Amino acid sequence: MLLSYGAKMWNQIKTVLLLGALTALLLFIGSFFGPNGLTVAIIFVVLMNFVTYFFSDKIVLMIYKAREIKGFAWILIFNPIKVG
Repeated sequence: MLLSYGAKMWNQIKTVLLLGALTALLLFIGSFFGPNGLTVAIIFVVLMNFVTYFFSDKIVLMIYKAREIKGFAWILIFNPIKVG
């Protein structure tokens, strides 16, 4: 299913808002532990956002234990089932 430009843009906006809210929450919690806690929170947030941005696809594939299809095995998966 192809998404329209508006739907793709809305998904990007939601992602930015959710990551921004999580960043703000972690920084807020880190501020309770003084300047050192805030520094640790900033480092953690930067690392978390970097990993999320660059490796989210690989993380999801690992979660679902996805494997590459070898040879002509794709024919068995993508060919429709013939009934009758």
